[in-house]
Amino acid sequence: MSNRPESESALISQVTQELRRQLPAGWNLRLQREPGKDTRRPDAVLELRAGKERTRIFVEAKLRLDPGQLRRLLSTAALEPGRTLLVTGYLSRAAQSLLAERGVNYADATGNVRLALQKPALFLRLEGASKEPWREPRPLRSLRG
Repeated sequence: MSNRPESESALISQVTQELRRQLPAGWNLRLQREPGKDTRRPDAVLELRAGKERTRIFVEAKLRLDPGQLRRLLSTAALEPGRTLLVTGYLSRAAQSLLAERGVNYADATGNVRLALQKPALFLRLEGASKEPWREPRPLRSLRG
């Protein structure tokens, strides 16, 4: 997963495809794009099936996520530990550590993934980029007027 996604929808599709490639044989992952009409609804829902066991994973997608946005997300009920998968373009190692401490699953477009589920039992941890590959150069700022 290293292509820069152009939309949250493309990002969700890209991450879903990578997760499918990583699952054990016989496991099935289905993406539901419009989970409901509630304004608090997730961006998507993933249904994971392994034999007779299944679970629903609520997807919260953000193309870009700065530290302030992450803190705000963590302070709301939007990221429910163990039930939510935060999907974004890139997550720094510090952001990954913070999410893991809180029990929040995550995946980014560079291949950084942590997915821990109780039923069906699954722990998936993949390392992607350690630096944001699409960081746009910032213009130099001067204190001089």
